[in-house]
This record gives sequence, C-alpha cells and structure tokens, in this order.
Amino acid sequence: MGGSDKCYHLSNGNISSLMYYHELYDNARSLGFQDSERVGSVEVIKTDALLPELSEIGIIGISAVVGFSTTMFDEFGNSSLISNRIDRYGVSAGVLLAIHHFNNGDGSVVKDIDGINKRCPIRFVADFYDSESSEMTAIDVFSRQIYESFDSQNSNTRLPSVLFGAYRSAVTVPLAILSSIYEIPHISPLSTSTELDDKMQYRYFSRLIPSDATTAWAAINYLRAKSPELSHLGILYVNDAYGSAFYRAMEEAGQELGISVKGCSFRFNDADEISKAVKTLSKTEYRVFFGIFYNQHYNVVMEKAVKFGIAGKKHVWIVSDGVSESYLNGMSYPTGSNLAIASQGVGILKAEGGREAV
Repeated sequence: MGGSDKCYHLSNGNISSLMYYHELYDNARSLGFQDSERVGSVEVIKTDALLPELSEIGIIGISAVVGFSTTMFDEFGNSSLISNRIDRYGVSAGVLLAIHHFNNGDGSVVKDIDGINKRCPIRFVADFYDSESSEMTAIDVFSRQIYESFDSQNSNTRLPSVLFGAYRSAVTVPLAILSSIYEIPHISPLSTSTELDDKMQYRYFSRLIPSDATTAWAAINYLRAKSPELSHLGILYVNDAYGSAFYRAMEEAGQELGISVKGCSFRFNDADEISKAVKTLSKTEYRVFFGIFYNQHYNVVMEKAVKFGIAGKKHVWIVSDGVSESYLNGMSYPTGSNLAIASQGVGILKAEGGREAV
C-alpha cells in the first residue's frame, strides 16, 4: 500500500487505484500514516511520500444511492423486485472510471484533467448502495451512514463528503432534506421534479438535468406544433414527486396554450390503481394521451389501454423519459398482442443536453 502516487490501471479486472485510495480513506492510520486527520468528512493524509510535489492529499468520499433494482409489473399486474437496471450499472461504472481518471490525471477522455494529480491534492472514492427505487430503503441506507458517523467507538466512520443520487424524484426528495440538514453537497443525475427547485428547503441540492417545468412546456408546445387543432389531452401519471409535479406543470402549460388537460393518477406500486386510472381516461373519449410513469409500469399501462379502447391506430401515446428508450428498444412483443398493438408509434419525450441558444 506504499507511498507512490503512480497511475493505477486494470489489475485482475479491477481498477486498482479505486481500491488503493479507498483503503487509505478507511484505514489511513492503521496503514502507517499517523499524521493523517479528518477535516470535516475529508481524510487529509499529511505525507510527502505519495507525491514529491504535494505535502498532503485530501480524499473525498462519495455516497452513491442508486436504484439498481426496482419493482416490476407484468402485463397482468403481478409484481416482483428485479435487479435489471443495466443503465444504472452503466452510469455507476462511468462514475468509477471518471474517479479513476481524475485520481490519476488521465486525460484520455477529458483533456483538461491531464496531469491534474500532480497539481491538485484531492482524490475521490465512492461507495454504492441499492435504493431499490424506494423512498424507505434509500432513507434507511443514508441515515445509517449518518448515524454511524457519530459512533464514537468506530474511528473509521464519518459523514459522506458528497451524496450522489437518486434517480426517482420521489426518492431524491427525502434524501435532499437529510443532506441539507447535515450540510452534505447532494447531486442527482436524473431527478427532475419541480419540488426540488426550492433552494430554501433543499439548500445543498443540485442536479445535472433541467426540472420538469421546462420539459412540460416543451411537451405541450411540441403537441401544439404537431397538431394545431388539438384541444384535449389525457395524462396518466404516477402519484409521486416526479409524476405529480410534471403533471401540474403540463396542466399549467396547457392552460396557457388553450389545451384542456385531464389527468388520472396511480400509486407507484399499485397495479389495480393503474387499471382504474386508465379506465377513467377511456371515458373522456380523448385520442391523444401523455404518460408520466416508469419502465416497470409500461406493460400494464399499455395492456389496460388496449383493453379499455384508448390505444391503437386511432390513438396517440407519448411517454416521458421515466420510460427509457433502451427499455422499449429491448422489448419484443408477439405480433398482434395487445402490447404490440399499443406500442406501435409510441413516442418518448426525453430531456437531453443540447447546444446553447444563440
């Protein structure tokens, strides 16, 4: 575990620098760095043995709360907890690779960090926790880290330096309350609820994606541009921080542009409520619908939409990016089945980074 800050690469399938700095972060004193100290939640190792140019390094611990697993529904409404979020594993691998590149000054992807390990004394480590896409699980995981940091019997625990996550806004909101109470910087890659715009309530929260207020206006404007005669829009939404805020924003945008919006909601883990909500929308006799829900809801929603006569050639469905493009592209439905019929022509409205307006 020695004292050179060399560039670490793959070793037996692992990026060895991640393990090296993590062990320093957790066990600096027992590894011989007796002059190390904790400044807040940063482990500061005071030694020139690591780098001649630096007399000390500070290691920042990232706590990543990610929904690697989630409750999935089949078209019949049966549910099970499945660990199938390949996109979440991909993002997590990207985070680890970015940490590795920063810690070692590897500019092969981002040229600006080339050699930064010789100039900057900061290093990063990360721990990943499965939120199961659940508010309760996420709070349990994160609160345990907080409580353990106050355990005077364990000198190797501390508050996380940074909180990364979650994805679902409903999971991120309670985490953002805790992170603000304990003054922990908090970054979410995908939580879009307008509730999180409140900087007084969520003082330490930031995100890497626009809020739903912007996306909702874009959705309504898109529908108006494509169908100038459109006067009514049905919206099916999950009743959580993401779905409810998105729906309210679309309702407001619809009022501004003269589109009457009718919304029906359902609870996140309640397939029976999905059926009831779709049946209620079918009574409107609308032909254009917008869905604000997640991958796990798609099959049962569209199965019910066909059953109640609001999916198929005479109807249009657009869904928010709570349903991922990779999920739909990976699905294969039997020809002529309800899900095959319902999925023909379904569009996804996705928020992405774009060019700066000129």
